[in-house]
Amino acid sequence: MIVFALGVGAYSVGSTLYFSGLFRKPTSGLMRAARLALGLGALAHALYILWTSFLTHKCPIESMHFALSASALVMVAVFWALGPRFRVEPLGALVGPIGLAFWIAAEFLGKSGIVPRVPRFWLSLHIAANLLGVGLFLLAGVASAFYLYVERNLKRKSTTLIPGAMPALDSLDLTAYRLLILGYPFLTFGVVTGGMFLSELNFAHPTELLRPLLGYSSWLLLGLVLLWRGPLGNRGRKSAIGTLLGVSCVLLLLLLYLSGEGQGSAASAASTVGSGERAV
Repeated sequence: MIVFALGVGAYSVGSTLYFSGLFRKPTSGLMRAARLALGLGALAHALYILWTSFLTHKCPIESMHFALSASALVMVAVFWALGPRFRVEPLGALVGPIGLAFWIAAEFLGKSGIVPRVPRFWLSLHIAANLLGVGLFLLAGVASAFYLYVERNLKRKSTTLIPGAMPALDSLDLTAYRLLILGYPFLTFGVVTGGMFLSELNFAHPTELLRPLLGYSSWLLLGLVLLWRGPLGNRGRKSAIGTLLGVSCVLLLLLLYLSGEGQGSAASAASTVGSGERAV
């Protein structure tokens, strides 16, 4: 609980510092402090997952609530590593709160374990690919949301944007595209391995059918976004909207999973993660 409290505090401080940088020209000192706080939060988050796993004698990859928490950790870690390089550090104003919300949700909402009838090896690979894909695509969604916000304000010639406080549109667009490219192989692997678990679903319940449909829809939608943005050379607003739609499908899937905790079998939950979380 001490590690949890320290992590929550560090995430909160980092998010606040990043957020304050949106309303004034960020200084190098402010960005270093924000980056340090967010990094400490991510470190505490990782230690918490490992320590809790040790206490409960469960592998994090084989536990659904750990996977939800780990997805947020992946998002924060990737941002922490790539934010300065891609010049998109203001994204921390959303990355921090999202990571914190996912961590808290994973702790205080339902917890489910692995599926005995599904081979652990494939289930572990399946969930690992999903949580990596979820983390990368969530960060891509944050970059796309910032793109639409900055573009909207620039078109309106809004005076609320502080010069130097927001990342350039090109940086946001390229960051989202790179994250899509990086995450899509994990997404595809999750889709393929998720098909192995479809036989475990009870399709008599409407949500059991909706979950894989959302998963495959997200996979297809984000694949079309990559095709639109890459080989076809289309950039900007439409790509950002497509990315957000794909991420929205995944978030809806996660909501269905959390709200349906305990109604179906653990197998349905695993299949859900397989068919959809990778869809982020």
